[in-house]
Order: sequence, then C-alpha cells, then structure tokens
Amino acid sequence: MRIERDKIIEKFNEIEAEEPQKARSLIKKLNYKDDHYLLQCIAMTYIDEAQFDENGKWRFYADSRKLRMAESYIIRAFELKTTCSNVLWILAKVKTAYGQNDSAIFCYNEIIRKGSRGIIHGCCKSTMDIALAQLNDSKFELYRLYKETNHSLSKRYLTLYKKGIKKGIFTLFEPLENFL
Repeated sequence: MRIERDKIIEKFNEIEAEEPQKARSLIKKLNYKDDHYLLQCIAMTYIDEAQFDENGKWRFYADSRKLRMAESYIIRAFELKTTCSNVLWILAKVKTAYGQNDSAIFCYNEIIRKGSRGIIHGCCKSTMDIALAQLNDSKFELYRLYKETNHSLSKRYLTLYKKGIKKGIFTLFEPLENFL
C-alpha cells in the first residue's frame, strides 16, 4: 500500500504543473481525507487552476470556484497539521487571493519562524534547497503584502530576499522583474 502511495505521489509531482486535473484525480484515488499532505496537494492543484489559465498565463482575477475548492482542502489540511510549511504556504496563497492579507502574513511569518531546520525536520521533510527557497520566497511574499501599508518593512523583506538570491537560493519568482 505504501509503495502504491509513493508511486502515485511521484506521478503527481511529475504532472501537476502541466495537468493539475489529472494530478488531482491521482491523489483522490488515495485515502486523502485525513492526510494533510494529500489535502495540500489537492489544494495546490486548485490554486494553480484558479490563478493560471489553460496556457499557463497568470489570471488577473482568480477563478472563484477553483479558489473556494482550494480553500476548503487547505483549511482541512491546516486543521490536521498547523505547523506544516507546505500547508502554511498554500494557505497563504489562498488568503492572499482573497485579500485576507493579515492571515497570509501570519502564514509566511510562521514559515520564517520555523527556519530551514524546522522545515527539513518537519512533518513533510523537505530538502535543504526547498526549505531555503520556501523561506526566501516567503520574504518576497511579505515584501509584496507590506508594499502598500508599511513601506519600510516591505523594503526590508525585499532586501533580505535579494540577499538570499545572491547566495544562490532558487526562487519561484524568476525573472524577478516580472514580480516587482
């Protein structure tokens, strides 16, 4: 049973970016209802579909039906595991899409508070590269969230993010010019 689960998750990871619906159907073949990791995988597919069109282009306005689905799955995952950095990341994305910036800020701050050791030794055991990227990208997200309300704090987070990039930490936000 564990081998089948691992194979399905591996296949999910291979196809999620290009085929989120197919990837989601794979996960739903498993016993996902009380598994925070599988629930966050499902939520991730919905958030991707909500924010990107069929051609992979970012939507200015998220698809509200998909966003609601992402929210329902990620809230269940959060209820099961409030400390998982992956769950916090997806929850922050959903909260940002809804304009609930204080909740998103909380999630990104929790990821930063956990630190790289907390992430790699946490429930979903990420690699150091992934943990560092998640930490650094959380700083970038905080830069964007504070941009309108607290310019100095926003600038501080952007500076910290750029320092991480200079150290060679990979990011989801490349090329950076597209996201500033």
